[in-house]
Amino acid sequence: MPCKNRVKQLAEGAYYHAYNRGYHRQQVFLNEHDYHTFIHILKKYLDPDFRETKFLPNGEAVQIAVNKPLYEKVELHSYCLMPNHFHLLVKQISKDGMSRLINVVCSQYSTYFNNKYEREGTIWQGTYKAVIVKTEEQYLHLSRYIHLNPFPILHKLEEYPYSSYPTFIGKKKFSHWFKPEGILHSFTSKYKDTGASYQRFVEGYHQLHEDERRKEEELIQPLILDEKT
Repeated sequence: MPCKNRVKQLAEGAYYHAYNRGYHRQQVFLNEHDYHTFIHILKKYLDPDFRETKFLPNGEAVQIAVNKPLYEKVELHSYCLMPNHFHLLVKQISKDGMSRLINVVCSQYSTYFNNKYEREGTIWQGTYKAVIVKTEEQYLHLSRYIHLNPFPILHKLEEYPYSSYPTFIGKKKFSHWFKPEGILHSFTSKYKDTGASYQRFVEGYHQLHEDERRKEEELIQPLILDEKT
C-alpha cells in the first residue's frame, strides 16, 4: 500500500506540515554546528537581505546575494529540528515553492553532513512528507505540536535553541526570514502580551483535560499520520 503523504497535493496559497527524518531513523544532527548549518541554509533562501562572503581570485571579499532565492515562493511559519528529524510549517506562495525549498535545503545539508562525517549516500528517509493544513484550527494547533517536540526531553521549551518557539514568545530576537505573524495574530486580538498568551497555549497542553487532549489528537492526527511509520 502506498505510503500516505508521498503524493502531495500542491496548491498555491496553501499551508503544509512538511517533515522528514534520517535514513533508518539515524541522527542527522549530531552537534550544535549541524543544527545551525541546517537553519543557516533555510535562512539563506528565505531572507531577502541574506548575503554571502565570496573571495575573488585577487583575494578581495565581496558580499553577494544567493542565486535563485525562494522568499517570494514560500514562507516558513514555524519549525523545529530534532536529532533525527525536522518539522516545518510552510505556506506556498507558488505551487513549487515548498518542494524547491525543502529539496535544496535537504540536498545542501546532506552534502555538508557527508563531507563532515566522511560518509556517502542519502541521509534522509526518502523524499520529504507534506500534508495540507485545511483549517485555521489545524494551523494553530499544528504550530503547538511542532513546538512541543522537545518535550519531555526538555521541560523548559523556551530554552530549546533549534526551533522557532523562543522567537514566538519573545525570548529570541525576531528575524524576518520566517513568519510567525500569521500564528501570533490569532492571539493579538485577545491579549496585549501576544508572546505570553501563545506560551500559555503551547505549554498548557499538558494541563488539558483528557477529553480536550483527545480532541487535540483527533485534530492533529491527519497531519502526522505516517510520521512514525
